[in-house]
Amino acid sequence: MVDRLEVQWCVDCGARFTAEEVEGCFACPSCGSESVPCDAAKDVRVEANWHELRILGIWAENHARHCAARPGNGGEKMPRTVLAIWRRLQRQHPGFAPLTLSEEIAGLPAALDRGQIESNVPRPEPVPVNGPGAVGHVR
Repeated sequence: MVDRLEVQWCVDCGARFTAEEVEGCFACPSCGSESVPCDAAKDVRVEANWHELRILGIWAENHARHCAARPGNGGEKMPRTVLAIWRRLQRQHPGFAPLTLSEEIAGLPAALDRGQIESNVPRPEPVPVNGPGAVGHVR
């Protein structure tokens, strides 16, 4: 069996691609994202405390929402990209606390779903995840 030599992957959906699969492409073949793809040769392992990641996740989500709310700065899709990144990290430790504030609030008890608790925080938007991103591909 020949190994696939994946050269890049989509920062939004996580799908991985060979050079042949993305030749001539100007967007992700899987989800259509026009974000700059990740270089598969730069997949790395980083050691951090989950609390550190939560701090970064909450700040990143807040900044992304701020950028998206200011028209004309090109940040309209930033919340989607940030959420996709944090969800890939969260899946590595699903039993730990959520890495973003919106995910934490969305996970409140069933009372939130039944309308017994009011919240003005928007629920996280569905983000397609079509591949593992860097997970399992570290050199």
